[in-house]
Amino acid sequence: AEGRVIGMMHSYVMREDPNPEPVTDPVLAPYADMEVPDTLYISSLALHEGWRGLGLGQEFLKYAHQRCDELGLKGLSLIDYAANTGARRFY
Repeated sequence: AEGRVIGMMHSYVMREDPNPEPVTDPVLAPYADMEVPDTLYISSLALHEGWRGLGLGQEFLKYAHQRCDELGLKGLSLIDYAANTGARRFY
């Protein structure tokens, strides 16, 4: 907006690993169990506080859905946290 970055979304394709390495790090193991193959994983979506509530987050998700269609994926995936009530309400 007016030359300033007001938000961002980072995502990447999750695919089934034909030869998965066992996850030995106990901190990362639960996350590996939640991976959904053939989805576009949204690792982050953020808007500066003054730009929230204007429908821009929905525009990011709309774009992500379009990417899913273009790439032939099953849908979107992400991980949110119970304590992040704003994100849980949004998604």
